[in-house]
Amino acid sequence: MFDIAIILILRIALAVYSVYPLTTIEIGNVGHPRSFIPSETSNDSEKIVSDLLFRKLFKYDDGELINDLVESWHTNDEKTEYRIKLKENQRWQDGNIINANDVIYTITRYETLRNDLAIERLSEREVLIKVGTPNAILPTILTFGIEPSHLKTQSKMYAIGSSSYRVARVTKEQSKIESVVLVSLKSDKQYNKVIVRFYDDENTVATAYKLGELDIFLSSQDVIWDGLERVGTTFAGRQYAMLFNTNNVKLENAEIRKTLLNALDIEELLQGNYYINARPAQGPISYSKYTREEYKKTFHIPDAQLTPAQQGALQEIKVLLPNNQDGRRIESFVNKYWHDNLGIDVEFEYMSMDEIFDKTDGGNFDVIFIGYETSPDPDRYIYWHSTQSNILNLSNFVDLRADRSLEEGRKFYSYEERKEHYDIFQDVFISKTPAIFLYHPGTYIYKQKKKEFPIPKIMYYPSDIVKNL
Repeated sequence: MFDIAIILILRIALAVYSVYPLTTIEIGNVGHPRSFIPSETSNDSEKIVSDLLFRKLFKYDDGELINDLVESWHTNDEKTEYRIKLKENQRWQDGNIINANDVIYTITRYETLRNDLAIERLSEREVLIKVGTPNAILPTILTFGIEPSHLKTQSKMYAIGSSSYRVARVTKEQSKIESVVLVSLKSDKQYNKVIVRFYDDENTVATAYKLGELDIFLSSQDVIWDGLERVGTTFAGRQYAMLFNTNNVKLENAEIRKTLLNALDIEELLQGNYYINARPAQGPISYSKYTREEYKKTFHIPDAQLTPAQQGALQEIKVLLPNNQDGRRIESFVNKYWHDNLGIDVEFEYMSMDEIFDKTDGGNFDVIFIGYETSPDPDRYIYWHSTQSNILNLSNFVDLRADRSLEEGRKFYSYEERKEHYDIFQDVFISKTPAIFLYHPGTYIYKQKKKEFPIPKIMYYPSDIVKNL
């Protein structure tokens, strides 16, 4: 009862405080949120607010991993145990101390971590995390918002977080959340008041700016108005690829897959206006200090052809595409190079993402076009290790050298040691081609020229727009 009373008092105080003159920034975003609780977020609209509300154990700062709530951490020689100590006197917005129970509660909210990690409370501020196999990169995994264990059923919109920004007001139109007002009581904030507004599409966002509702927004459209500044950006943590079903008889031959790769002119695809600020992908570890030089060059061979034997094995191919703009723009591109140039009968099927994942679970596909997220760390274990087949290794790719290099890459901290193993991993990909890596999507950041805003140097995801506030 005491916690509930405190929360109600906070809400009233913040609602009153939010109407006073404050330094304010208004941000537009496409999509309507349903929850700001970290483990429940599923789209950019939810993550942009969640990241403002909830601190993390570790976080990335321009690609470098740094401590956030963590004061110190140590691991044993085998890299199987991590002792993590929280900073002293860190508090939730209702006044409760952030403690070890919160870390344990949050980690167990994620099924994969719940199954893979054993967590022990050592003291009020310390936990011991045990992993089943040696893993030197656990801190890079623990970069999600920590949730309060004493508020297991808290409001999804008026979430009690751990940063200086608090939810002061949420506006709703029928079943859609239209906006959220966040207020910081800290005097050193450039903007004490952040208003995030949510819209159905990019056209509505642009109109909202013209009506004076916004100071900053993201859009792939070409918008030119007086007083509006734009900055191009690419999302380094998002990548689109075409994944081959390596278990499929038609595609089990690596040379056939390599010819399909060589036939595609990805540079031509990205010349389309839709791909403004997009960048060609550089393999499984893209735009990283770990990226192999071979992946920084084009793999396109203009006169690539299947051999007569390969033509007999691959007379037709079915490509699953998401029923969205990204999927629709791939059809003509693939048809030109695989059907017109290679003579393959290509069939396209548009599906929802849930339907696509159902197909991949059963191995009932030839090729899928899909987007996925990666972190600045070069680890790609969950996407390409053989133990992840039928989970996130959607290609069902199995290779002993790839497995070994991914396992070894997780055992070391130093760049030199890790690069040795990730070089081998990328060599396997060049020779086996289980996927064709296409591009990182890009967009424009639009903002008022007269409004200063700390735009991040590197954007991994759209929600990063608020990381410097």
